[in-house]
Amino acid sequence: LHTMDDTDYYDILGVSPAATDKDLAKAYRAKALQHHPDKNRDNPSAVHLFHLAKLAYDTLADAQQRSAYDEKRRAQLAKRQRHDAMSSQRKRMKSQLEKSESSARMAREKERERQEMLRVEAERFRREAMRSEWARDRAMREQVAQASEPEPAEEAD
Repeated sequence: LHTMDDTDYYDILGVSPAATDKDLAKAYRAKALQHHPDKNRDNPSAVHLFHLAKLAYDTLADAQQRSAYDEKRRAQLAKRQRHDAMSSQRKRMKSQLEKSESSARMAREKERERQEMLRVEAERFRREAMRSEWARDRAMREQVAQASEPEPAEEAD
């Protein structure tokens, strides 16, 4: 037994949901001839398609069964539409989330680059300060060395 989840009986018979009993009978006869197993011995799915057409016709030809089927079909179509709408909403939300994550990632990367530039600049200043300190230290030692050297005595004539 097939359920609505698998197939749409109107599609199987090739009729609209507004089809009359006469339209259903005509469509069923055409499908039955098209898929009859005796006429389609080389088609392994012919038996299945024939029985599916019979099931669709039997369901839609009975007023009570058709009414129940139509109600179930409407509910499932509404559910599918809600799901599709939710899917598009989820896609939109996912896209927004990906944009936000990308922006945050770019901001983190820029901050990392800024921190690295600050670190490099601080290192450069530290080296320059050390060179300057060494130069002052060397100059001071030279001054001390010159001051502590004995002055040459003047030669007497």
